[in-house]
Amino acid sequence: MIDIEDLRVGNFVTPKLYSESHYYKVESISENKETITFTNISKYAEPGNLKGEIALSACFLIPVTPELLEACSFIQTSPQVYVYDNMIVQFKRYGIAHVQANKNDVQVAIEGVNELQNAYRHFTNKELNIVFNY
Repeated sequence: MIDIEDLRVGNFVTPKLYSESHYYKVESISENKETITFTNISKYAEPGNLKGEIALSACFLIPVTPELLEACSFIQTSPQVYVYDNMIVQFKRYGIAHVQANKNDVQVAIEGVNELQNAYRHFTNKELNIVFNY
């Protein structure tokens, strides 16, 4: 499950634990913070079924992987290290990556794409462009 404090409009989540093919883009978060509305961007989405609502408790993070970083224009500079737009992502142990901006010493531990999106926005004031390569 995703912590509501780590979620904002525009983030990506998955309705299935460890799914590699079902992705939702958050369009809104309910006032009581228990449900989200979404756009289904999965390759298996049916044309008439692209928008919907789901309980936050049924949403999971999308793991940050080397393939996903490359889909976001990050470039591998050494084993376990990726760089893009003055940000450094370094994979540590247990599937947790550390993100750091070149211009300051702040490091943030991330596991999910939503956290990567939030860190990128925090460090650059821009949205991270993600192209999912199912």
